[in-house]
Amino acid sequence: MGGTVQKGGSSCTINIRTAYQHGAGYKIGSASGGIKEASEDALFQVEPYGFGYRRRQGGLVVVDALGSPYKAYAPIYVEGSNQQIEFSGGVLECYVSNQDCFITGDGQKSVRYTNIAVTGLRARPMAIGNTGSMIYDQANKSTFRNIGTVFSSTKATFGHYVTICDDQAFTLDGLQQFDGNNLRTDAAFVGSAIYAPGPFNICSANGWITHVDLTLDCHGNGVDWNSGNNLRISDSVIQGWSQFGLRGGLKRGGYANIEWQNVYEESGRCPNPVGNIGSAGVIQQGGVFKQSGGIGPQGRMPQFSNNGPIIYEYWIVMHHPSYGDSLPLPAGYARSDGKSAVTVKWAPDGRGGADQYKILRKTWERTGDKTPPYGSGKFLVGQVSAKSACTATLCTFADQSESPAAFAVVGISSPSIYYPVLDLWPGDLVLSSGNDTNNEISTATGHLDKLPQFVVAEVHPKMASVFVQDCNPALGGGGDGPVGIIRFSCQSIQGSQNTHFYGGLVLPNSMIYDGGHDRGLKGRLNFLTMGTGPLDAITWFDSNPEKTLTNPWARPDADPADAATGIYDALGTILYDRARTEIRSYIGKAPDQTPQESLTTVMKKFSVPVRVQPDSDVPAIIVKQANAPSPTADIFQVQDKEGDVKVSVNKSGHLKLGGTATITLGAAGTPTGSCVTGSFYTRSDGGPGSTLYVCENGNWVSK
Repeated sequence: MGGTVQKGGSSCTINIRTAYQHGAGYKIGSASGGIKEASEDALFQVEPYGFGYRRRQGGLVVVDALGSPYKAYAPIYVEGSNQQIEFSGGVLECYVSNQDCFITGDGQKSVRYTNIAVTGLRARPMAIGNTGSMIYDQANKSTFRNIGTVFSSTKATFGHYVTICDDQAFTLDGLQQFDGNNLRTDAAFVGSAIYAPGPFNICSANGWITHVDLTLDCHGNGVDWNSGNNLRISDSVIQGWSQFGLRGGLKRGGYANIEWQNVYEESGRCPNPVGNIGSAGVIQQGGVFKQSGGIGPQGRMPQFSNNGPIIYEYWIVMHHPSYGDSLPLPAGYARSDGKSAVTVKWAPDGRGGADQYKILRKTWERTGDKTPPYGSGKFLVGQVSAKSACTATLCTFADQSESPAAFAVVGISSPSIYYPVLDLWPGDLVLSSGNDTNNEISTATGHLDKLPQFVVAEVHPKMASVFVQDCNPALGGGGDGPVGIIRFSCQSIQGSQNTHFYGGLVLPNSMIYDGGHDRGLKGRLNFLTMGTGPLDAITWFDSNPEKTLTNPWARPDADPADAATGIYDALGTILYDRARTEIRSYIGKAPDQTPQESLTTVMKKFSVPVRVQPDSDVPAIIVKQANAPSPTADIFQVQDKEGDVKVSVNKSGHLKLGGTATITLGAAGTPTGSCVTGSFYTRSDGGPGSTLYVCENGNWVSK
């Protein structure tokens, strides 16, 4: 732009170089349809001191239907604190390409302008392939009410409807788009209706969103909140998205927690523009996601083939060169004929830290609880490098339907577990880390009213990742998709004490490395009701924790090597204890190496006298065996004898007193061999003079 002018002259010349060619007769006008000029004109002086944006504030701008549509050929900046702009029938047409159309603030520092309120704005995109936003908020405490979009017959797009940068108190109350076609959605760019790009400390938005209807018709995503600060969504609808309904967390720094209340979410059957990788209801990348009321979250597991009755379920293990393997992450399923190749697709990790991907497969027979791969087993069907199998957005592997190879899944004892960032991963609720790490504290947690069917959690289930008020036993039961390795904590199941099945409570009694500080503390459990038996009530030591932690309800079949307490009968009148090698009893003392009672597989030991109450006719020791023991078998060993011991037997055996002399009762045949002086032997088949034998001087003598 240039020109000539003379001081005091009656005319001047202005030269303007336009971005585009224009024919003769083209008229120069407002690039904002007059909205920017009206906003400036409405400002009035509030403070007689200070710099410009503090002195001139306020005003009311009404954009009515008379001048509609208002054509914006350049971004419109609203630079006036405490100003209200009301669109009363006026429609804004945005011709700007790859730029934001309507901007609160000057686009530089949010602290310069505050409390701008925009009501009723409706805009139509006019630039095809545009990635700029309809609204860009870079002021503080901006409020937008009942905004929306208007149908564009040219299929022009916005990149996002509302983008929020550094507004520390953003409010959106009502958003209604005409249809999802207004958001750009293709393999190169997928927009979001509401977008907070971050990073923290640059675009650190805090937000409240309510009464929005994001029915996207398979075009674009719902809310993408990467500011690193908090977001609350309430009383809204999010449905029909392309990749995710809600994504947020700590990937770009900060301390973000996301809360939604009474939100209806439905994924639909929308294709993902980057490939057949499904979609997510919620992706939380570090931090905490809290949900109460409403429907959802709900995502969609991809189906890789549909040519047979066999259900293949697939998981991806991501490998990091420093942190090792991740847990198996559910990736999708196939209905296969068992012979044809299955093309498995997934999104790469969000930081590019994984150098390899391992593809695991299990066959589900549609009976019993679904379980993910755990421990060691025949799971591995392929292993690929990130460079050879992946683009920036998509990884691909062809499973030839051959028998899986042996593979060991990382477990509790693994020195390191990889927790990757998941930008795009299928599932109702995806709980990712905010950074590539082996620190489990960096992974996200979820707090929900009800348990979603398909939850993807990265953290090893030695830590709970989902905390639920009411758990539905149909975890993963709503379809053929795989389930993940997850531990969840439930307050109740179906809200009823009469439910026939209760999930296991995986509850650490103490930290592994407590330094001895927890020694001697009281226990944590109190059971009020029990079911039929035999049934372990408490598993004190789990001999196969991977089996338990990968069971959907942490309640697999008991193992013989467990240590447990339970009930044997339906009325709970018989209590049992079991352990791998020994059960000890202590009375009036703390546990040590000298229990008063000890039971092993070979012996019952007492370190206290065994007595029958006075005046009792009950034998002190009763021995009943189906078969006679071997000639050298010891039925009892009494270390210290006090008083009379009354023995009742129905088969032959030995009774040792003091560990030396023995009593053998009801044996067949004559005793032979050396003996300990003082021992007794009776025959069941002996006659007079050949029934009782006493050991004298090391030899048996008939009496």
